[in-house]
Amino acid sequence: MLKHLIVIFLALIPVQLWAQTDSTPPPVTQPKPVIRKADSVKRVAPVAKPAADTIRRLADSAMVKPDSVKRGADTVVPVRQLTWQEDTLYQRLFRNAYLPIGKPGVFMISQQWVRESKDKLFYVLVGLLLILGFIRASFPKYFTYLFMLVRQTSFRQKQTREQLLQGRLPSLMMNILFLLVAGIFVSVVFTQKKITNIPFWYLVLYSILILAGVYLLKFLFLRFTGWVFRVSEAAETYIFIVFLVNKLMAVVLLPLVWLLAFSEGDFNVIVFTISTFIIVLLLLYRYILALAAVRNMVRVSPFHFFIYLCAVEILPVLLIYKVVFSKMGLSI
Repeated sequence: MLKHLIVIFLALIPVQLWAQTDSTPPPVTQPKPVIRKADSVKRVAPVAKPAADTIRRLADSAMVKPDSVKRGADTVVPVRQLTWQEDTLYQRLFRNAYLPIGKPGVFMISQQWVRESKDKLFYVLVGLLLILGFIRASFPKYFTYLFMLVRQTSFRQKQTREQLLQGRLPSLMMNILFLLVAGIFVSVVFTQKKITNIPFWYLVLYSILILAGVYLLKFLFLRFTGWVFRVSEAAETYIFIVFLVNKLMAVVLLPLVWLLAFSEGDFNVIVFTISTFIIVLLLLYRYILALAAVRNMVRVSPFHFFIYLCAVEILPVLLIYKVVFSKMGLSI
């Protein structure tokens, strides 16, 4: 029995020692401080939006800008510095063949474009048509005899000529119409072919005055020549033929002036060619008809008639043309 008590006592001694070692009190933990909500919230000042220049500087600084990259111990390979234009987003959005952004500007001097208005010319040509229509409506017989005389095979029939000579007023109006149409035709041709740099309406005025002066001098010269050489009838016949062909030329050229003034390109060239051909044909008709009529009254050879054409028809026009343009100091 005693042995059993000693064994139990010896077995309880280590348990008691372990209990004494683990019976140390736990560390005292201090309470956590209570943080109020008002102290944990901090006021943040509003951030201003960066300007466009600042954004661009930041973008430039964000790009890779190394000056060189080392390879090995001694080798230094330069690296090209990137710019903001070479960014992938920029290339996708703005790099276009029709938008040369980033390229140097092109310096170019250009003249101010002035719209060419032909309204005045349109209304002037409408006025010429009204004048022709007024003459045609007021003097219908004059137009009938005018074209009847052209279709006659012989000029010896004096009845039609006498009936035309009786119409002084329509003859004067048709002569004025010829001067206006011929002056505008010459001005349109000179302007389109760039023969002279005179303003258009000044050129129209000069052309009308030159034509009026040429035919007035021709009329006076023929009258004076017929009186001096006692061939007044032949001179009157030639004067009548000259102004007759001029009246026909005014009627024929008026629609061609419309087409020539308001056309361009190949059609303009065709109209100009047709107009030139008609003018040359009418002039040849006038000279042939005048030679046939005058030779019946005066003995004139074709050679002398050609000399007369050069001295009276062609030379005065060239002289007046040269004098007018040389006085104005303009080159043609």
